[in-house]
Amino acid sequence: MTSLICEGNQLSVLDLSESTVLTSLLCGNNYLTALDVSNNTALISLECNNNQLTALNVSNNIELTTLHCNNNQLVTLDLSGNALLEELRCYNNHLSALHFSENSALKEINCHDNQLTELDLSKNGALGGVNCRNNRLFELVLSENTALEILNCAGNRLTSLDITKNTLLESFYCQNNPGDGISKFSVKAWFDNDSIPEGFYPNLPDHPNYQLSWQYNDNWISVDYQKTI
Repeated sequence: MTSLICEGNQLSVLDLSESTVLTSLLCGNNYLTALDVSNNTALISLECNNNQLTALNVSNNIELTTLHCNNNQLVTLDLSGNALLEELRCYNNHLSALHFSENSALKEINCHDNQLTELDLSKNGALGGVNCRNNRLFELVLSENTALEILNCAGNRLTSLDITKNTLLESFYCQNNPGDGISKFSVKAWFDNDSIPEGFYPNLPDHPNYQLSWQYNDNWISVDYQKTI
């Protein structure tokens, strides 16, 4: 057996110890509290989202390119042995740290709604999409992520942001950050307030999901795009 799809059942236990040639496992939307994939060294795709996992060890899964473990109860996630990983969805967990220095192949990171205070993406030049909204980030450095097309960093603790190197960006959300705490969230970019690219927040005021400003400590904060190149 190389592929197993058992999503949307009521599984509380899943024994895969004998499935050593398994390359694809989809076991989301069950009641799993534990998942042992240590013997499944051929796994390329693992989707175990929407369970009750408190831990997940993928150190033996060196062929892994896709990992969806969102909507669990994970407090740690070690990806140092997954050099081929391209797509990670680990949102809605209890993660306080993620390290991607060994994951240079990553193209998508979706880690929103965790407890991250820092996010180092300096070794991830292939990234096309990052969604890290609703964490506790004080800083986000994107100078090495020149392939980035989608960025959502809303709902963090950012005071400003530099996207001057991210000239391929097509979608950008940054609302609900403190900015200077008085009136502005400063964004250094390759354009200014008069030349905001189409699709960028907040240049579509008629769209219900786009906020032109937000409130922080009784002050209204709005984005100030500053052209620097």
